Amino acid sequence: EFIGMLIGTALRHDEPLIDLQLAPSVWRAVHSGPQLEQGALDGALREADVQLADSLHALAMLADPAVGGGMSDAELEDMCVVEGFTTTLSNGQQVELWPHSRHVRVRVAALPAYARLVSRARAAESAPQLAAMRAGLLQCVPARALALWAPH
Repeated sequence: EFIGMLIGTALRHDEPLIDLQLAPSVWRAVHSGPQLEQGALDGALREADVQLADSLHALAMLADPAVGGGMSDAELEDMCVVEGFTTTLSNGQQVELWPHSRHVRVRVAALPAYARLVSRARAAESAPQLAAMRAGLLQCVPARALALWAPH
């Protein structure tokens, strides 16, 4: 909340008190609330972790016979790329992408869904912090006035 209040104070007083280098998706979430559409999630993930975004895209492409070359489930299992419907968050914690999915085998056909679920999980991990920043900002700047400010 404090960071949001600091941003709000800087906005209200037209003083560049801080030079925060935050991803554009962070500014958008603080300004407008969380963006939950898949396209916005993919963009936010790319801004925060380009390597993971590229890896998820490559995994999803393996399900396309034209790109993946008709990879079989056995070949995917041999690669040991994905062992279950889990992901590791930025704090190192491994989480299931839906309840009791740790031991559900990921098949080639499910790779696009797996990539979407990982994107959603990674976006959700920062939601409480973004909500707190937004709450702090709204303590200093009324929501109606905030609507006049466009994040870049």
